[in-house]
Amino acid sequence: MRKTSFGTSLGVKGLSLAMILTSSFFPTQAGHTKNTIANAIAPGAIGIIQSTGAVTINGRSADGSFTLWGDEVVQVTTGAKIVFGALGEVNLSPGASVQLKMENAKLHEAAGTNAFSANLLAGEMSVALRNEAGALVNSVDSEFTASKGSSFKVDLKQGRAMILTGNGTVLANANSSSAKPFEGGTAATTTTKKDSQFLAAKKLEKLIGNFKLSVPPAVVTEAARRERAMDDLNQRRNAFMRSISLTSSNAFFADRSARPTNVTTASLARSIGAAESLHGMLVNGRLTSGREMLWGGEIVEAPRGSGARLAFTSIGQVVLNSGAKAKLTTEVVGATTSLQSTQKVLAAQLLSGDLQVRFDPQASGYVRAGDAVMAATRGANFRVEMREGNGAVDVMNGSVMVIGNWPLLAPPVIKDVDGKTRFDVKSYHIRPANLSGTINIGTKQSYPIQMRVTDQNNRPVADVPVRFSVQGTGTLGNVVIGLTSTEVRTDARGIASVPYNAASVVGSSTVTAEIPGTNATTTTTANVTTQQPSFNSWQGGLPAIITLAAAIGIGASLYATRGNRSPTITGKGDALIVP
Repeated sequence: MRKTSFGTSLGVKGLSLAMILTSSFFPTQAGHTKNTIANAIAPGAIGIIQSTGAVTINGRSADGSFTLWGDEVVQVTTGAKIVFGALGEVNLSPGASVQLKMENAKLHEAAGTNAFSANLLAGEMSVALRNEAGALVNSVDSEFTASKGSSFKVDLKQGRAMILTGNGTVLANANSSSAKPFEGGTAATTTTKKDSQFLAAKKLEKLIGNFKLSVPPAVVTEAARRERAMDDLNQRRNAFMRSISLTSSNAFFADRSARPTNVTTASLARSIGAAESLHGMLVNGRLTSGREMLWGGEIVEAPRGSGARLAFTSIGQVVLNSGAKAKLTTEVVGATTSLQSTQKVLAAQLLSGDLQVRFDPQASGYVRAGDAVMAATRGANFRVEMREGNGAVDVMNGSVMVIGNWPLLAPPVIKDVDGKTRFDVKSYHIRPANLSGTINIGTKQSYPIQMRVTDQNNRPVADVPVRFSVQGTGTLGNVVIGLTSTEVRTDARGIASVPYNAASVVGSSTVTAEIPGTNATTTTTANVTTQQPSFNSWQGGLPAIITLAAAIGIGASLYATRGNRSPTITGKGDALIVP
């Protein structure tokens, strides 16, 4: 259950220590850090809310002390305190509403390691940061960045945000209301925000144009959002450094990339769809009933032995298979200087297991899995699976573009000599054809292992050599003396197939498939069990029936010709039997 017993100060300190030790505030992704996708973080509690009155978390009633997860919207009827471990404390006034956006905060390279990020939706909020923590607070059309150890208050009055500073320094952008000190604190500094140019779409088209890919609108918008965010980040950092006498290590600068417009920011403060499961499910770590409304940014985990079906209005459906876990939200794309119309798309992050997406004809979106982003066209139907920290996709309908192993806006490295990219234009992906990395097979049986080879557009590639090798028991190929390695070329469907012949003993083997000259490789585990062959197989009862039938036929023929001394018996087919 989500409800906790951290009502005492000892419990709060224990949670704080656990958060510090487990580093639950920061991204934990497979692969190299420099190749990970931004704004991705492992799920977990980020703090505790304590209130004597009624509290709603993402529209669900709660009371007492509850753990909080990132991106959740909290509404209180009476005053409430939220404790964030190593970050500090937040006090909410009666009737206040705040959205916690820990996962959307991105630290500058020279800044510290802890950050508090929130969006005040109603009421008043007082923040007291610890010495090692900075903050980024959004409210209506305003954004405030606070240095480490600051204390400040944000108040919404008549739809305008007012910030009152105590300790430390707070930076407000040009759209913010006039700020003034409280309790003898220093006044906030206001700077002018310069509008950044819309260049990301052109850069992305130039980058991906080398590979002749069709860029979906969702990917272009994502690139534009990150481009504006980086430009805005640099401008804010320079303005901040000019306005105060602090070193970069004492100030926190945050990335605005997660929410480019007020419309998108407000979109998280409501339900985005519904989830249904026969045996319940976990939503942000809390066990729920069979049916539940979903809010943006929530993490849904399907129960073991059962799945969960999620429906999103005007977008489509997502099916989480047994034990799968994913973070789901919707985003509004468009409404930029070049795109005046808006469109709601699905933005999902697969954390474990596998999911299937079926978009409506007019809808699209993308799924992040490991270091890869799968951006789909409208009406696509595809499946994504997490395998050893990496994402694999199987497309049933439509087109899915896979962008992996490098950030969305990071171009391939260019050689100084010939000007050619080091990124192999013939970059292949290889994976099991049935998206399963394990097979179960009986002793002395054979099983065809099939691997699918695709290009960067997830299209099958024919006539590509695939080298298979086996480690452990068993052999490969259709030969009497089995091989431990062999090479097969893909067919028109991009599939290379080789039989795996199990040994006569129980055990486990690993079959590796790789494309020579590339880094594309994958493995399949073959578990050899003691299961008996099927009765109609050659290893089962079929040879016995044939032998018995032949014996009965011979006996009948001998009886019919018992009067002949040297009879000749002719059988059907090519067999000639002379007794």
